[in-house]
Amino acid sequence: MKSSKQKIFLDQQVDITTIAKHLSRVPEKEIIFNFPRGARFASSLDNFRALKKRADSLGKKVLIESIDERALEMASSTGFDTLNPIFQTDPKTVRDIIPKTTSKPEGFRTLPVRLSSRTSSSVSSESQEKASFWRKKASPAPLPTNRLPSFLSDDAVTDSESSAPVVSKKPSKPLLFPKNADSGFGIPSKKTGRFRGGKFAMSFFLLGGLIFLGVGVWVLVAVLPKATVKLVFKEYLMPFQYQLRVDTGVSTSSIQEGALVLPGELLKASKNLQMSFPANGTDKVEVKAKGRLTIYNAFSSEAQALVERTRFETSDGRVFRLIEGVTVPGAKIVDGKIEPSTLEVSVQADQAGVEYNIPAVPKFTIPGFKGTPRFEGFYGVSKEPMTGGFVGVQAVATDEDVVAAKKSLRETLLSSLKGELGILMKENYDVLEGSTAFDVVKEEVEQPAPLEKTFKLYMEARFRQFVFDRTSLEDAITKDAIRELDAGFLLAVKKISVQYFDPLLDFSKEQLQVRAEGEIAFRADINVGDLKKEFFGKDAESAKKIIFQLPGLERANLSLKPFWVGRFPKNEKKVEIEIE
Repeated sequence: MKSSKQKIFLDQQVDITTIAKHLSRVPEKEIIFNFPRGARFASSLDNFRALKKRADSLGKKVLIESIDERALEMASSTGFDTLNPIFQTDPKTVRDIIPKTTSKPEGFRTLPVRLSSRTSSSVSSESQEKASFWRKKASPAPLPTNRLPSFLSDDAVTDSESSAPVVSKKPSKPLLFPKNADSGFGIPSKKTGRFRGGKFAMSFFLLGGLIFLGVGVWVLVAVLPKATVKLVFKEYLMPFQYQLRVDTGVSTSSIQEGALVLPGELLKASKNLQMSFPANGTDKVEVKAKGRLTIYNAFSSEAQALVERTRFETSDGRVFRLIEGVTVPGAKIVDGKIEPSTLEVSVQADQAGVEYNIPAVPKFTIPGFKGTPRFEGFYGVSKEPMTGGFVGVQAVATDEDVVAAKKSLRETLLSSLKGELGILMKENYDVLEGSTAFDVVKEEVEQPAPLEKTFKLYMEARFRQFVFDRTSLEDAITKDAIRELDAGFLLAVKKISVQYFDPLLDFSKEQLQVRAEGEIAFRADINVGDLKKEFFGKDAESAKKIIFQLPGLERANLSLKPFWVGRFPKNEKKVEIEIE
């Protein structure tokens, strides 16, 4: 039985376009993509998200296989099943170090916002000095320990559990090497019958014990110690409202005539498709055979016009007519000789019926030129048969058949076009309701051929989607909001929420008008890397003093593990700082 899965081995230079083609072409519903270590595709999480959207749109299940753990982690985080072919495992090593919360921190409150006319670069030098702690190393004066705030009291330092040392009794079994052994590895001497090598063996075991003790001390001092600092800062909330204009004709964000202008992008895709559908009706029909023939001008270097329905006749009297008027180009004269010019045209039988379904014909004459020199100079040749002639009862597509077929084909094209644009979408793109358009450009219905019971529907469509970079919008809002907020120290965005109202899209101008409303929350801007360095080697009391100086701090928790270490480790990986 043929396998329902398909494994595809990829090279290091594979890109999203190549993988998307594999998805479309492979008939199996389950596909395994094997990525080599260091594949360029696995350098971006956006690539896996785009691949996931494409696979979902095609209804295919994709498994990512690789020995590259980083690639497997990224694939797993975007919803793919993953597999390491060596260890046969699905790594789940990514985890959050900040616990989620569904409610605001205890004591949370919205601080009043003081408006200022200063620009974003007008933070005072005094404020910068206050915030210099996380921008450059500060040397604060020591504070009395009895003046620390309550949330940094001794109770805030949590110690890990400890266990009392285990004391074991001497074993009651006899020693392996007697005290009077003098040489060797405990083998009895042939001469005396006494054990030899006792001193050497005792030295060996003593050395092993010292090594074990040293490893234990190293584990206690270098491996086990760990410090965790949890910091919760005050939030400074600011509401905003903008009239937003997104325009593909601009490259940078700006404020023009009271509106926030952002660069936008109009994504486009087009596709055509022909499918067959059942024809449920019947009718007595008379169908004329059709085909193609080539007209030759071997008469003159002048062009010759032929009107619609011009007759072309076979040697046995069957007549075919031009479907539309044409002009045959003039022949070429080379060395005094005529080189005929040609023109390929469509013709239709003069009468309906199967008798006009004829094979290729070497020469058609034009009866209209009979009796003139042009009769021999102009003629036609068919290289393929004339087909389709029929008289009788035939299956036909009803109006209901055509309506249902158009609906089905539209849905198929729309799904396919959305999948194509999904590959172009980026995670930071926003697509608003009403900012997409699907148009059918062309459609043709072809009734069933004689003795067939299906008809064909051809449709050509395009899909347009207006998008903009949400990051650009948030950056513009942040710059505008921070000008009005004077907290006395440097701020960072904690979260931002935006809602859109009344979108109005003009595809001809490639512009989108919409109202954007929401709020932005700031907190103190802390450089975690510099703060970690300040903690290295500090004891709990010194660390509390450092934390006490952080601006905008609401509460904190400090934990040193194991408790007997008493100081922060000097290894950056052993110090964790969680900020809410």
